[in-house]
Amino acid sequence: MTVYQNIIKGETPISGAPQLKLNEEFTCVPQHYLQFEHTIETVESIILDIEYSENYPVFVCEDVAGIYIQVGIIGYDNYISLQAQPSSKIVYGRKWRVEPLLPTSEIIQTVYLAILKAREHEVRELLRLSHGHATSTPFNTHHDLPVMAALRHQFYYKEENSHQESINDNIQTWLDIISYNGMALKLNLVTSINSGVHIVELELSGTAENSAFEPKHRSIALVLKELNQNALYHRLMSQLIEDSNHEVANRFKYRDFHRFSQSINVVEVGLLSVASRSLHKKVQYKNFRNHYKQQNYDTDTTRVPKLTNSLLGVKLITQLVSFNTLQGQLPVS
Repeated sequence: MTVYQNIIKGETPISGAPQLKLNEEFTCVPQHYLQFEHTIETVESIILDIEYSENYPVFVCEDVAGIYIQVGIIGYDNYISLQAQPSSKIVYGRKWRVEPLLPTSEIIQTVYLAILKAREHEVRELLRLSHGHATSTPFNTHHDLPVMAALRHQFYYKEENSHQESINDNIQTWLDIISYNGMALKLNLVTSINSGVHIVELELSGTAENSAFEPKHRSIALVLKELNQNALYHRLMSQLIEDSNHEVANRFKYRDFHRFSQSINVVEVGLLSVASRSLHKKVQYKNFRNHYKQQNYDTDTTRVPKLTNSLLGVKLITQLVSFNTLQGQLPVS
């Protein structure tokens, strides 16, 4: 019988780890029976097996704080007209830390999340709001939150009364002052359901400035519980982000496997999970269970935060004490 060798560099089975036989030619050691000691070299080897887009190179670096993953974004500046940009540029997303003990699957998922958030950052900057004399991007992530918090009362939305007979005109007026990726938005249909839910169908028109962020479908259907300008903008932004996430899920591959795509059978994933996570409970693995529990405890210990006597430290202690008897490993001082 051929035993599938699923162990890669940076992984070692816990002593006495069970093997899972999935079919006549496929046997493996499940991930949760492995211990990990990843280095920059092993993380790089994982990244080499990931495919998404040439416009999103994934870098693996190391500094005094340890290993981190960083996504590059190759494209055009969202705040400068395309005509004024002779060529595309590269910018970089935030640093995503990778602990040496992090399971390989979680490293892959960290890359996936980093790409999702890098794209979301761009999507948020592509929804523009016209103020007559100027244009803003109210959903971008660069706003000054401490200043906004200081003036918080002026930022809460106050809904104006809208007459049902003029709601279509109102919606189109709200759409006339926004654009997405250089494209205009037009109202196609608005329908109200008995439960108080509203369905608004919009149409994007014009040429997308950045083809990488053009929605797959020019028609966008929004479901709103409230029908006002603010709710419309928020729901539209959420839908555009959802469309972007769906694009990443369909294109992201690890070893040619689209793990996050909706084409993956949820029931099959569940069956694999049930089969792999019950092995150590069998009688023949009684001795292994001690190694398994100790390994999990040791790993959890490396993630226990430290508390200081600072104001935040005192606040956290008070918060945790309020739970009376709390299981798990408590923070250390």
